[in-house]
Amino acid sequence: YKIRSEAIGSLGDEVESLTQYNDLMPYISSFMKFLIHLLGDQNFKISLTTLNIITKIIQIPGVASKAYLPVLIPGLLEKLRDNKIVMRQAAVKVFRELVKLVKEKLMMPKLLHTLQSDNWLQRQEVV
Repeated sequence: YKIRSEAIGSLGDEVESLTQYNDLMPYISSFMKFLIHLLGDQNFKISLTTLNIITKIIQIPGVASKAYLPVLIPGLLEKLRDNKIVMRQAAVKVFRELVKLVKEKLMMPKLLHTLQSDNWLQRQEVV
């Protein structure tokens, strides 16, 4: 797990340091799929760093974040169930960025459905 943690940390640093996104754009679809997969990792650092990278990526002009909503939202909602508040806060940060970028009507049904969840942490963060 140490090598994977170091790798995702390095990846996060690279994304944070980007000033030009032209080199990344041809690979953005594959990169987002990879990040969404990492979102489900059991390692805290990997999941948290992945959330931070996703936040940065969806802020890039030209990234069609709507295309990733059906796959991204379930993973984010699952992170709202996490016992660690820092993980829930990072997931909420991604949701806030998504709400800025996409129409609320695309996200609201999923969020409203979560209010019926049996997990109080998830309900609290959605509210």
